[in-house]
Amino acid sequence: MDPEPEPRRFRSLLFAPGNNQRFIPKVFHSGADVVILDLEDAVAVAEKDSARHDVVAALQHEGRVAAAAHCLGYVRVNAADTGFCFRDLTTVAGPHLDGVVLPKVESAEILHSVDWVLGSIEAEQGMERGAIDLIPIIETVRPHPPPRSAPHPSNPKRLHHSNVLSSM
Repeated sequence: MDPEPEPRRFRSLLFAPGNNQRFIPKVFHSGADVVILDLEDAVAVAEKDSARHDVVAALQHEGRVAAAAHCLGYVRVNAADTGFCFRDLTTVAGPHLDGVVLPKVESAEILHSVDWVLGSIEAEQGMERGAIDLIPIIETVRPHPPPRSAPHPSNPKRLHHSNVLSSM
């Protein structure tokens, strides 16, 4: 079996509000390695549903498709313990999405659940398992069980803690 290829290294990540229709088409030509369209903090509750559709349109836009070779498109969804995360995932995930940034990951169970949802969407849409990258953000330091007691999710290749992004 061939070893898994090392994930592409990111030099720059540009976060942009997922509801700014004027700004979104321009961000993919900014020179950043990754554009992360934000559905979490940058979007008011009343605008979350329309922002999801704006994000999908931006990821499928021909200008974004042309820039895809040098600028990846990710989405920061709402935290898994909110009423928004599942709808974020089911609306935005598809072949047009390179990855998901998952904030406020407090446990391996949360990571496994979101990984399962993404895997199900990938299978439903005929995508390869793990095609959509998953970057969990650890925002609170808590003791973790020994590595052997918690199975490793299949998809996450990177980990974000505080202000540091690293490959796993």
